[in-house]
Amino acid sequence: MRLACCHGTAGMTSSGAMSSSSSTRRRSSDIDSLLDSALSGMMTTAMMSSSGGSNLPDQPARDDVGRALRGASSRVASCGGGTASVANAAITFGSNGRVRGVRVTGVPPNVASCVARGVRGARVPPFRRSTFLVNYPFRVR
Repeated sequence: MRLACCHGTAGMTSSGAMSSSSSTRRRSSDIDSLLDSALSGMMTTAMMSSSGGSNLPDQPARDDVGRALRGASSRVASCGGGTASVANAAITFGSNGRVRGVRVTGVPPNVASCVARGVRGARVPPFRRSTFLVNYPFRVR
């Protein structure tokens, strides 16, 4: 599952000035679109049925993933070393809610390592599935 948009892009006016009020709305909308894309089609009837009497959800909630990725975005934003680019991260969460693995592409190795370190701190509440994978583009500069 690939996400088509870049996180955190701000709007520019025709004069080149930042459009702060629309920037905040766009950023929120962009994150919502990214999460919709990342999580779409993952809730099947089988996944929604309860098994084993556990109160845990089958996968992390969309809002929980959003909070985790927004937190990671702030940690990895400066990883670009002054060069703006997009780091595409494939993030695997384990059932305990901790990041189990991160694969970063689209940036030089030193930037990828920095992004991976920042993303490894992301947490979501525990869930039943053994793993949960989400692909997310992080803007670095």
